[in-house]
Formats: sequence, C-alpha cells, structure tokens
Amino acid sequence: MAAKYLMRKYLSIIVGFILIVPALFYAQDVNTDSLFNKASFHHEKGIELIAAGKRIEGMKELNLSVTYFSEHLNELQQKKDSLRVVYTAMLENAPESPVLYYLLGRCDYLDNFWKKLDSTVMLRAKKNFEKSLQLAPDCIAGYLGLAEISNYFNNKEEEISLYRKVLEIDPLRYRTRWRLSLLLDVKGKKQEAKELRDKIIAADSSSTFSIRCMITMAEKEEKKEKKIKLLDSALRLAKNNDDRDIVIQSICLLCFKDAADYSESVSLKVLNDPLLKQQRSIRMRALDNLCSIYIYYKKNMIPGFEKIALNDDNPKVLMELGRYYADSLKENEKALKVYLNAYRIITPETVINTFCYGSGKGFYEKSKKEARDLKEGTVAFIIGRIYYEQKKHSEAEKYLLESVIQHENRRSNAPHFLLAKLKLETNKKNEAIRWFARGLALENDEEEMKKLNVLLAELKIPKKGGELIKEERVKLVNEAANY
Repeated sequence: MAAKYLMRKYLSIIVGFILIVPALFYAQDVNTDSLFNKASFHHEKGIELIAAGKRIEGMKELNLSVTYFSEHLNELQQKKDSLRVVYTAMLENAPESPVLYYLLGRCDYLDNFWKKLDSTVMLRAKKNFEKSLQLAPDCIAGYLGLAEISNYFNNKEEEISLYRKVLEIDPLRYRTRWRLSLLLDVKGKKQEAKELRDKIIAADSSSTFSIRCMITMAEKEEKKEKKIKLLDSALRLAKNNDDRDIVIQSICLLCFKDAADYSESVSLKVLNDPLLKQQRSIRMRALDNLCSIYIYYKKNMIPGFEKIALNDDNPKVLMELGRYYADSLKENEKALKVYLNAYRIITPETVINTFCYGSGKGFYEKSKKEARDLKEGTVAFIIGRIYYEQKKHSEAEKYLLESVIQHENRRSNAPHFLLAKLKLETNKKNEAIRWFARGLALENDEEEMKKLNVLLAELKIPKKGGELIKEERVKLVNEAANY
C-alpha cells in the first residue's frame, strides 16, 4: 500500500504543481504562507503514516493539519475559490485524504455564508463532509462540518448526536464539550449541561473554554452577587488577551443594568492597567461601556470622560457623546467639537473593534467601506447639519456635499433637501431646484415636491418638476454605474 501511494504521489506531482502554483500565488501572502506550509507538512506526514499502516499516528497528524488549514482558510475566506482549486489539485496526490474533502466542504459552507445562496450549496458541503467520513470514520473535522450543517438546518438533535460522536473519539475536546453544553441547555437537559461545564472547569479552570463556561453560568445566574463572583473569577483566571476580551465584553453586557458600578470599575481598571489598555479591542470595549454608563446613569461624570475620549481613537464613543450633547442637551457647540474629532480620527483601523469586528483580508476591506460610509456619510452630514443650524453656510455646504454620495448609495435624500434650503437662504434658487429634484429622484416627498413646484413657478421655468426628477434619475443611474 505504501509503495502504491508513493508511486501515485510522484506520478502526479507535476500535474499538481501546475495546478496549485498559480492558484496559491493568487491566494496567499506573506502572513499566511507559514500556515499553509505547516498544514501541508502535517497533511503529507499523516497520509504517509496511514499508508505505512500507522493509522493512529497518521490521524493525529491529519487532525493537526486541519487546524492549520482552517486558520489559513479563515484568513483568506474571500479567496476561497482559488483555494478550492488548490485543494482539488492536492487530491490528485492524495485522493484518500479526508482532510481535503473536509476543506472542499468548508469552502462550500463559506460560499453560502458570503453569498447567501440557497440550501443546495449546504447540501453540497454536506456531501463533502460525508465523503471525508467515508474515508476516515474517525475524522473529527468531518463530524464538526456536519454539525455546522445541522445547525444551519436547525436540526439540534442531530447536531447534539454529532458532537457526542466527536467526544467519543476525543473526550478532551473542550470546545465541543462547551458547544454541546449550550445545546443541551436549549433542549432542557440542564443537569447534563451543568456536568459538562463542571468537568471542563475541573480539568483546567484557566482554559479558554473554562472561561466560556463561567460566562455561560453568569448569564444564567439571577443573583447579582453570584453573577459578579463568576465574572470576577473568569477575568482573574483568563490567561490571554483574547479571553480577557470575551470576559470584559460579557461584563459590559451582563452588568450594565443591574451592576453598573461593578461594570464601571472593571472598565476603569482596563484604562488604568498598562498591559490591558495596550490591547485595543479591550480598551475600546471599556471606553464604550463607560460612555453608556455615564450617559444613562452618571451624567456628572461626562465632562471628565470627554477628555479621556478625545485623547483616544474610538469614533463610536465620540459619536455617542455628540448625539447626547446635540439631542439631550441641545448643546450644538459641544456636539460639534466631538463630531469634528470623530470625523478626524475615522479610518479603517479605528472602526475595527468599534463598528466592525473580525479578522482577515476580507474583513479589512469591509472596514474600509465602513470607515468611508461613516466619515463621508453619517458624520459629515451631522457636522453639515449643525453648521447649517448655526447659519455657517460655507462650512455647512462643504460637509453636506461630502455626504451626498454615501447617502445616495443608501437611497437617502437628507443632505439634498438641506442643501436645497441652504441654497434658498443664500439666494441661489436655480441650484436649490437641482437639489430638490435630485433628492426627489431618490425618494418622493410630497412637502419637498410642493416646494420645488412653487420655486419653478416663481422663476417661471417652463419645465415641470416631474421632468426634472426624471432627468436626475437618469443621472443617478449613470453615476452609480461609474461609481
């Protein structure tokens, strides 16, 4: 069997090289090369060990390769079509690899996640996962893939059964135990769920999934003191920043209403801790939490908090403060100050962990779009509106004009009608007509339509409002195509 495997491997290596290299060159970058290389090393070693009759050792190597392959695929999710070519070519060398069929199923699963296709894509993923299990009934990845499919189709009983199968193969797989405990809770099997969580915590109280179990227990705890004790233990035992981030997020969510003082003290601790505050995601959560607590419960703390917020890079917090000043206090000068600072600091980097959460190349592209929409759309419009209310027309026009494109992408005409009013107030009525018509081309508004018709009659312009609106609709379609 080993000789047959090696002969097939070397006969197909040239074909594999021709297929893999172009796709891999497109898909990879410096940051993901090492993941793919590690995955490939363990994958080949696993296949060779199984071919040599050393199945237990081989499956350990294959399961390890799944970890690295999955991390690599998660980093390059939006290039999964190229990776699918890579995996298919690798099957030429290793047609008996359960890992490669799992990865092909994973690509199908992600297709549905990104493109929101119909359930046939998920069924195709299911076939690939089932194929991986036909080749290796002890392939944990295949069961986990099928569990995701069961979750998609809301078949919790089947999902529970698949997780039980995984634990038969690897009883120490704590992620699966934790996930199973959540499902058992949903199905009303509270005692079994509790026993699973207790075993995870007893095995290693500071592991990632022990921390998750403590958070789950805190979510279910009705007594404030016990809830705080559980969360405090989780925060104290957390060994890395990712775990601390999850705990602090949970404290912010679970204690905001019933234990605001405790939630505030944890957030202040973050801002004063030299190590914790260096972790941007944790610091952003702490700032966001303090802002909400002070706006809702401790308004006297806002002036001091504003100084902290202005010296950090959290645009979400500045926008919340601006909204509070403008809407609740009607203090436009204070609102303008923080909105201008939010406008200044909004970048793809600063919307991460404030408005966007995730990782990978595709995620960074999403954060760039989010930053542009926030800065040029939302915040620019608010600044323009405040300047307009202050009768500072030139400043208002600058920001309102900047916000137009993003609002048109949303089919919103808010800046258009404000620009029309501004033009009327500065006696530029022909320009006002254009902005009324363009705004109405996006969405009809009877009041604004009346204003347009009155203006056309006043200036004795022969064209009717409807004609101008049609012209603007054509322009919008053409501009959208070019944009």
